[in-house]
Amino acid sequence: MSTTNPSTANQASATSFNAEESKNILIKQIYHAATCTIYITLSREEAEKYVPASMKRPLSLKRLRQSLQAIKVISHEVQIRRQINHAANTEIKALKLIHNPGHENLLTFLDHDTTGPNARWHTTPLCSLNNLAAIISHWQQTTTHAPSTAFAFHLGASLAQALLYLHGGIRENGKVVSNWPAIAHRDFHPGNIFFRPHEVAGSYKDYPCIVLSDFDNAEIETPSRTRAHIVQFQGKDLKDLSVHMSIVSHHVGGPGFARWVQHLGEIERPEKGAERYDNGLKALAGLAKVGLQRRTQLYQPLEAGFLALFQQPAVSDEELQSVLQGAGDV
Repeated sequence: MSTTNPSTANQASATSFNAEESKNILIKQIYHAATCTIYITLSREEAEKYVPASMKRPLSLKRLRQSLQAIKVISHEVQIRRQINHAANTEIKALKLIHNPGHENLLTFLDHDTTGPNARWHTTPLCSLNNLAAIISHWQQTTTHAPSTAFAFHLGASLAQALLYLHGGIRENGKVVSNWPAIAHRDFHPGNIFFRPHEVAGSYKDYPCIVLSDFDNAEIETPSRTRAHIVQFQGKDLKDLSVHMSIVSHHVGGPGFARWVQHLGEIERPEKGAERYDNGLKALAGLAKVGLQRRTQLYQPLEAGFLALFQQPAVSDEELQSVLQGAGDV
């Protein structure tokens, strides 16, 4: 099966990946920076499973689209710079911890490079190309497609649940994952908050699932990085959640969500040197529960124009068909 040509940007990393790893088909580049390039990929195994000659093309395209992944390839320059390459390994470590047992509001881990001590790439499920930053920008530029109050509660409660799990291993049912190390995200902003189709776990009716991603700046508790050190960064995560939900509240009618955000901003932050902030986590869990209840009580289907913001395909049918052709489904 042939691999479609990636962009020439960061070609060295892409070439290195292709030369040593054949599990994935590179489809297109979606992000490039000095440190890494991100591509949309398709598992070669999945492609060969879903594109037999007897399968009708519409069904093939649907199943291929559901199997799309994102691969982050670390640039060659970064691979020889310990500090930034350490960040890549930290992200993989965080994703692995999250993956077992997993949380629907946190990015899932699929695979990574195991050829050496420093991973050059790792794969995750593909989220929508639209992130919360793009949605907020849309709200700021137009008065159309404002979210419902119920959707705002869906967004806020989902992110609160993500931080509860990340910070304390606290699941939606209140149970705590045993031996969970303290983790701080440290890069909590709208550009790292993505959406997945409402068909997946963690979504609600026609609302997309909210997914917190990008863990290369994370801090993880270790013998040399004490819990007291990590907890201070967790306090900043909590503050960032409050700030960004306040921005969302400016675009949502009705006082209910604004009051919820106000309570969020009043949550007790960890004191300097504290090894836990149990009262803060308890308050956050309470707000998450209230947010989910309000989402149910106030539910309204998403307006078509607003829903379309999450449904823009990351890969066109033509691009997927080229994968089919490469697999021999012509």
